[in-house]
Amino acid sequence: MPAVDALKRSRQDRYDYRGSATTSGHVSVNAYPDSEEKWQRRYGWLWDCYAAKPYSSSDIQALHLFVAKDDNDEEIDSSRRLSRDFQHIVDTDVRALAVRLSLEASLGGSASPERVAEGEAVWRRTKLHDRLSSWARDFAVMGDLFLEPVPKPGGSELVAYDPRHVTVRYSDDGTTLEHAHIRVPFVEDGVMRVYHREITATAVTAWEDDDTQPGGRRANEADSYTHALGVVPFVHVRFTPFGPPEHGLSAAHAVTEAIAAQDSLLSQIRAITNRYANPQLVLAGAKLAAGAELRFGRVFNLPPGADAKYLEASLGQIQALWQVVSEYGDKVRGTICEFMFSGSGANTSGRALDLRADQFRLKMEEVRGRLYGAIAYATQLAVLLDDRDTYDAADEWYRIKAPPVLPIDAASRMALLTQANTLGAISRVDLVRQMQALGLVDEQQDPQAYADALDALAQARAPDFSNDDAGDESDDEEAPDGQ
Repeated sequence: MPAVDALKRSRQDRYDYRGSATTSGHVSVNAYPDSEEKWQRRYGWLWDCYAAKPYSSSDIQALHLFVAKDDNDEEIDSSRRLSRDFQHIVDTDVRALAVRLSLEASLGGSASPERVAEGEAVWRRTKLHDRLSSWARDFAVMGDLFLEPVPKPGGSELVAYDPRHVTVRYSDDGTTLEHAHIRVPFVEDGVMRVYHREITATAVTAWEDDDTQPGGRRANEADSYTHALGVVPFVHVRFTPFGPPEHGLSAAHAVTEAIAAQDSLLSQIRAITNRYANPQLVLAGAKLAAGAELRFGRVFNLPPGADAKYLEASLGQIQALWQVVSEYGDKVRGTICEFMFSGSGANTSGRALDLRADQFRLKMEEVRGRLYGAIAYATQLAVLLDDRDTYDAADEWYRIKAPPVLPIDAASRMALLTQANTLGAISRVDLVRQMQALGLVDEQQDPQAYADALDALAQARAPDFSNDDAGDESDDEEAPDGQ
């Protein structure tokens, strides 16, 4: 479409300094895409990595992966995606992102309890907690997540789009989203069509491709509308920001080529094993008659000096290759904090594990900040759309609260809190909040009221020495009369 072409042309200069991603049209894992079209193909390649789809012939050629061929140059075996390192990294990060969230009023914002309730209603209509895991997985695999608050008869909902269907354009300084174009293929009456959705700071326009209509498009009035937000009702968040703002990097970006090398070596091991299990019969000094079959258990006569034997691969090669794979994999995993949760961290010292845990926590807190901030922003836009109101960038309504990235060492934390309380270094209210975080106090309790109740209980249990002293004095005075 002309709008899409213009959008691509306006974006082209953002990629020029990166160089060409390929010389043959293939999206290589070790090159930065230099066009929007190649970014869309890269998203598909990353999803294939997670889904463990076979390497394509262009992948094998570009990455120099293992291929076994016969004497006629026919392929008999090739590299397969056998390593699960990509999936492990993604799944570990998804578990840290797809947790139970709660919506709160932002500090310094104008959101009232009623506004928070409206935001929670958006989450319920969206079924946020049912869909968060799927959103987080697309986010981690492909490096980008796109959210749109979509008006519905019962109230706006949040919709997430596959990055392969979205093109966005930012301002020249890369800080403001100015335009979004969504293209979703669908089948209608046996014909493949494309649903388009163009989003700007004033309107959302929807249409479908239709060659029977003027201009090749059929307007979708039901999904089109104008709004008063003053900003584009579309939210983009990057897993790892890098380069131009239109695209982010995958959670496993740093290891995709290393994983391919491991897959190549593992495929060689598999090929050798298959060859050992299917040895080839070799004749020396004799010729096999046309149409004759040779199979296990067959007995045949050979002329003097001739020989027949099975050619078997040496299993000793497997040990050498396996050692290379293991050492290579250990070196790669030693630099990735997600592997603290696998057998790769079994022989690691306690101090090294603590450092990896800190690295993982800091990484995921940063990613959480971007993702949860985007969800909070999209939620505010959804409420404003329902109210037909304008967005004020200086007034952020919501913030999102989530459990800690890693489980808390409750015993150590409680000992520290007890010591701080004894020294008077922490207020009673903050102490209650910390105990709520540890799960020792119900989160529904108001920290101030709970602290006041604790103080009242402590005061009631304290011994009253003043009455005892008065009693002692009266006894002393009466003693002389009793003598």
